[in-house]
Amino acid sequence: MTAALWVLCLLYMLIALRWLIGAVQVGRAPLDAMRLPARPDRPSDPADPKLSVLIAAHNEGDHIEDCILRLCAQNFPLHEIIVVNDRSHDTTGEVVAQLARNDRRIVPVEIRELPDGWIGKSHALSVGAASATGDYLLFIDSDVFLRPGAIAAVMDKAARDRIDFLTLWPRLGLRSPADRIMVPAAGWLLTFWSLLGGGAAAQSHEATMGNGQFLLVRREAYGRIGGHEAVRAELAEDAMLAENARRAGLRSWVGLGAGLYVASRNSTFARCANGLARVLIGSLCSPWKLLLSTQIMLGACIAPFWIAPLAAGLGAAGFDSALCIAWTAAAVAHAAGMFATLRRLFALTLEQRGGLWLFPIGCILTVGLLVWAFFIMTGRGTIRWGATRYVVRGSRIVSPVHA
Repeated sequence: MTAALWVLCLLYMLIALRWLIGAVQVGRAPLDAMRLPARPDRPSDPADPKLSVLIAAHNEGDHIEDCILRLCAQNFPLHEIIVVNDRSHDTTGEVVAQLARNDRRIVPVEIRELPDGWIGKSHALSVGAASATGDYLLFIDSDVFLRPGAIAAVMDKAARDRIDFLTLWPRLGLRSPADRIMVPAAGWLLTFWSLLGGGAAAQSHEATMGNGQFLLVRREAYGRIGGHEAVRAELAEDAMLAENARRAGLRSWVGLGAGLYVASRNSTFARCANGLARVLIGSLCSPWKLLLSTQIMLGACIAPFWIAPLAAGLGAAGFDSALCIAWTAAAVAHAAGMFATLRRLFALTLEQRGGLWLFPIGCILTVGLLVWAFFIMTGRGTIRWGATRYVVRGSRIVSPVHA
């Protein structure tokens, strides 16, 4: 029995060692290649490519005006800002219409019905893209807070390097307790899978990644990969667009959002859980990955917080002291390596990083989310996106649930 526990302890030490190595790797990562400094003083150039900005808005009346005004204030010349009001029940349509009367670049588009087989956001962006006339299409979310000079920096990079598909690593402003607790843990899990080659994102400017908060595509390339119509039923449409771009051999680039934009999140626990479950299903794509992910979270993130006190307690009770010390030391090293790695990762992705010590709680909740997502993915539950609830098989919707 004691020999088996020593073997398990040695294996557990490998987990702790991997976290410690991870902290070093993140610190040495070539992040400069992924940074784009904003260019607020860049003058416009007649040779600038035409840029069409597209926003899908569903009940965004509270902040759609701020988003559009920040777009209009960018120093890069925008050819058009197409705002698709997707079946909103609030003031979204009225706000956009009023802004359009004062700026000819703003083009309101109204959607009243959702066709079968489509997810609302993908349908809205597909409709908007069909009328876009720019050389490049920029898809952004209405909760994105653009820094001055952000679009100029991105467009200069795209034009200079002849990039077909460009996206920025999420930069998040987590305002609610639910988001601060749950989003970092789920985000870490998706990053873990991506670094194994099994997810939709990775920490490399050559990686396959799609972030629908900020996604730039050359219009001709968008048509080559089938646009949003090709991913109309996908829960993670941005990740699938990136995968289609990779398969088509498009020239892609992934950069850091830091310094260019912040996407604000202020969700209730119910909305946060629903949104994260949707992302986990759409990104991991298969039930076995969801179930395996529960074990990854339990072993890689939660283990030190029960192993250390248990080992210390058994040592105090007279159990093999050397073994208990080894287990306790491994757990402490595990926790130290994990927090060191996370602190560096959070500096890249989060505006507010005070929630580091909430990460273990978020991991426990994420395990619950993964189990819930498994039942949804296997047809024993539903997921909500916008105004519609869906039955899901794998990463795709099957049918809407009508009330």
